[in-house]
Amino acid sequence: MEDKNKESEETTLQDPVHLNDLKRADDDVLLATLGYKSQFKREFSLIETVAFAFSIMGVVAAVSSTLSFGLVGGGHVGLVLGWLIPCLFVSTIALSMAELTSSMPTSAGLYYFAAKLAPPGYGPLASWITGWANITGQIALVCSIDFTCAEMISTAISVGSDGTVVLSSGATYGILLAILFTHGIVCSAATKTLARLNLIYATINVGTTVAAIIALLVLSGNKKVSTREAFLGYQNSSGWMNNGWAFLLSFTAPMWTLTGYDSAAHISEEVAGAARVAPIAILVGVSATASLGWLLLIAVSFVIPSINDVLASDLPLPMGQVLLDVLGKPGMLAIWPFIIIVQYVSGAAQGVDASRTVFAFSRLSHTIFLYDLRYLSI
Repeated sequence: MEDKNKESEETTLQDPVHLNDLKRADDDVLLATLGYKSQFKREFSLIETVAFAFSIMGVVAAVSSTLSFGLVGGGHVGLVLGWLIPCLFVSTIALSMAELTSSMPTSAGLYYFAAKLAPPGYGPLASWITGWANITGQIALVCSIDFTCAEMISTAISVGSDGTVVLSSGATYGILLAILFTHGIVCSAATKTLARLNLIYATINVGTTVAAIIALLVLSGNKKVSTREAFLGYQNSSGWMNNGWAFLLSFTAPMWTLTGYDSAAHISEEVAGAARVAPIAILVGVSATASLGWLLLIAVSFVIPSINDVLASDLPLPMGQVLLDVLGKPGMLAIWPFIIIVQYVSGAAQGVDASRTVFAFSRLSHTIFLYDLRYLSI
């Protein structure tokens, strides 16, 4: 009888569902030691959390959105090295973020870390400043991503109509409002639904990025610039006399792109095995985005014979002109909708991230509009 009980217990412990329940219980205990009570269902698995962190950075859409910064700041050098150098530095920050998230997996994220790492007596102030800066940035980033998505739609309409239809600023703003509204609906979905959606998001993201790289390199034929020009060709179109300062402006592209990897920390209260899974998601998300983005920009650099011609384009986004020049109208319109989708789902993921940040901050201070620092005595 005793042997049967042991066998039954071992079978139960090996059951994946039971193991997940144990993970969730351990997560809730750890969260309680941090001062919080679990209020979300832990529906995000390892692969879904990685997909979320990766999707929020939307590499192919982010590169398409920010291509002008590299082109203006340094030409070919701005595209290639202007992406690589900041990514190396961001990777070190991601390592630190992953370590902190592993020890303190809470939706509070950055402002909780700030409170714990600040010198004695400065925790509340550091937490309050970090929290407000984070919330402001999170909300602004949703609008930034969605506005760029609206510009992408405007670009598609302009190319599809051969330039006869050019949307006004008001029309583009109207598209932005529509995107924000639909994102509000998407972000209201259950945790389990959001987790599954991010697998689809990541698949579209990777597939579109790889397709863009292959299409650019193959269909450009012998019109590519030399390897030396693609990697070392420098052109300052910024208007600044100092070339070094102009080159630094190209860092804007990767810095804008690599802003969402802390999202894994913000959804950690919805992750099973958060202390292990969330840090992995941060590191994989950053490394995958940095690597794929760099490869895509190398491909783009090879197929741009004239920086000035691309910058002089009437299209809202220079990447649209690059694809149009290389792939032609049919090819550009074939891949551009997928880039729009990637940007859209990136905005949706960012909306989830922002909502969790606001939730965590308001949970701690009762309302995010209170200035009383006593509530932030973590």
